[in-house]
Amino acid sequence: MSRTFVSSEPNSDRYPYEVGAFEQKQGLSRRAAEVILHSNGPSRHQCDAAARAYVDYMALRQAKQASPPAAVKPAHQAKRLS
Repeated sequence: MSRTFVSSEPNSDRYPYEVGAFEQKQGLSRRAAEVILHSNGPSRHQCDAAARAYVDYMALRQAKQASPPAAVKPAHQAKRLS
């Protein structure tokens, strides 16, 4: 079982974010910030990467919901390749 090292040095990657500061820096909701920080431990690098992935995913999801579905021709109207 490994132990996680948490630094007391504020400039260290192992110095955990405060929820409010992380939430504001990444533009997240408080709940999303809490989940990401809890899931990724004290590593600022890992938390930042997870936040970027989450924000990218949410933007993609929103864009997908906003765009109309592609028109699909019924099978009987599709041209056959011969």
